[in-house]
Amino acid sequence: MNTTKLPISNYPFLLLFLSTFFLLFSCKQEPKGKKNPNQEVTKKETTEIENSPINQFPETGKHITDFVKPPYKIQYEAEGFLDNDKLKDIAIVLQDENDKTSSRPTLVLIKQPDGGYKLNEISWVAIGPEYTVDDYRIYDSEDVSIYSHQLTFSMSSIGPNGNKETTYNLLNNQLVLATISTYNMGAGGQSGMDYNLSTGEIDFVEVNTMIDSMPSTLTKKVLKLKNKILFKKDNPNDIIDTIFKVKLENDGTR
Repeated sequence: MNTTKLPISNYPFLLLFLSTFFLLFSCKQEPKGKKNPNQEVTKKETTEIENSPINQFPETGKHITDFVKPPYKIQYEAEGFLDNDKLKDIAIVLQDENDKTSSRPTLVLIKQPDGGYKLNEISWVAIGPEYTVDDYRIYDSEDVSIYSHQLTFSMSSIGPNGNKETTYNLLNNQLVLATISTYNMGAGGQSGMDYNLSTGEIDFVEVNTMIDSMPSTLTKKVLKLKNKILFKKDNPNDIIDTIFKVKLENDGTR
């Protein structure tokens, strides 16, 4: 299937078919892997944020509030078992109270036998900003959870950003990206993607909602990455971009 869009200048009789053009435009889905420039955090910006004195978090604390200092507040909190002991660990997402467009750090706190917590890792890119610089909320709902030794971020939107879910496993004391799923819908179709990083298998599902029976197409591909995708430094949106770039390239050669 070739999903390449023709540039507007290639549409004949543009004025005559202006209404048709707007219909096509409204039905166009933004590729799941396409970056929103308002969501991006460059490596340089991330390094500057991490190295800022105001963003140096304590390594240990008796309570989770010991890891939070102005201008941050706890926005989301998840509790569950990440490592193999019987102590419940915690992940907290912090929000700058003065800037809702800024990057939100996620702190993973491992429960200690003495009842306190140890800061295991920090990610400035796992969840991304809540709002764009134009005051547009990127996702309608967000959820962070710990279940079955996995840390999961679930984001959903009825807009072009669609749904995204990422899960991380704790391996050798490092959180590593395990799966990515996306789902988008528009006036004419629905599409979903599931990527298992350990096997490299990707499932793409396309549903044509313009037909009453809503036929679906399943496409399978394999993408093996050379390196593990780490919670503390790798943006999962970059992996989504890579996945859909590969898909579009393959579709274009059919």
